Amino acid sequence: EMADIFRLNLANTRVSEAEIAEIVRKLRPGCSGSDIVSIVQAAWAMQAMDVTKSRAFRERLEDSRTTPEELCGLIGSIQRSHLLRAMKDKAMYQSSHDEDSDEDEDERPPP
Repeated sequence: EMADIFRLNLANTRVSEAEIAEIVRKLRPGCSGSDIVSIVQAAWAMQAMDVTKSRAFRERLEDSRTTPEELCGLIGSIQRSHLLRAMKDKAMYQSSHDEDSDEDEDERPPP
């Protein structure tokens, strides 16, 4: 059921079925469908914040010929790392004993 809710909310993204399955396994027990919607919304906000900080995006934004559709296209898509970060930020992430072995390098704390 949780995977179906993620699939529905991630329909127009590049998040794979395997990544959805992994995310569901890491979801804290007791989370609801509205929690999943909140996670996905937060992940989109993170992606948008990351992109809008870039110089290239700001230049396109300042160009009067750039259409709203082009700006939306520049935002790109959320990724597994955004979803996991949103889950952690919202305390909906369930740690596992093998977590360190499959974490993205950018998610690991500095040595």
